[in-house]
Amino acid sequence: MNEIVGFFKGQDVDVFLYFNSQVPEPELISNAVDAVLGSGQNDGIAKAHQELISYANNNNYEYIVISDQDTKYPDTYIYEMLSLFNEYDDIVIGCPGWLNNNKNDGEPEKQYCLNGSKMVLETPYHGQLLSHGISSGMFVSLKKIDVASFIDGELFIDWVDNDFCWSLISEGYSIRYNKNVILNHSLGDAVKKSIFSNFTTRSPFRDYFIVRNALYIMLYKKYNLKCKRYLMIKLVTHIVFSLVFSKSFKTFFNRLFLLSKALYHSVIRKMGRLS
Repeated sequence: MNEIVGFFKGQDVDVFLYFNSQVPEPELISNAVDAVLGSGQNDGIAKAHQELISYANNNNYEYIVISDQDTKYPDTYIYEMLSLFNEYDDIVIGCPGWLNNNKNDGEPEKQYCLNGSKMVLETPYHGQLLSHGISSGMFVSLKKIDVASFIDGELFIDWVDNDFCWSLISEGYSIRYNKNVILNHSLGDAVKKSIFSNFTTRSPFRDYFIVRNALYIMLYKKYNLKCKRYLMIKLVTHIVFSLVFSKSFKTFFNRLFLLSKALYHSVIRKMGRLS
């Protein structure tokens, strides 16, 4: 954590920390931190993003960077992201390229790009319109709209970044790619390979939210068909592969129980944290 705080303070950027667990004693937090937020319990990534963005907006900041503590940034990150916003007037979120540390292949991840009426997984060109991006490393403008109102806090975790981007796009705002920035980030617990594709494994706890939130968005959000088709493919793939790659019978049946619970909760709209 100290590394990422040091990086942003070195860029003359104010740093807010949100703790999704018990907030440490003040003497354990770097003096460089400008604000510490969080209720002391796990309220989920979605509500953390809402609170951070609202805090920044209420304190008259023009931009906010959303970041996990383990994401690594190039020195030119702030400069390049501001340059992207100077190039395009319609932009609300700028998304960098990123390397998945769990793959170790040295290749930036392809991203889902908007190509006319299609959502295409490809290597974006600079300034290309994106369907969505991962939240860590997002550079968000607070100048035009109340951005926090576009985040669904009840999703808790998983598909939060997709839903955030799609809600903005549905209102006519843009998400654009910055090819001049490549981050290092770890996605998931590990990457498993099959003859069809690579699969990022998650814990059974995360499987619950991945399935519940995907189905909830498909059932109750008014996004276009390409977004819901994307979620349907991801949902079916995740259910199949998460069961196939279970390490033991105990894990398999635990996943099966939580996946069944997720399907039921999505239909009855039981959202928020898992209880």
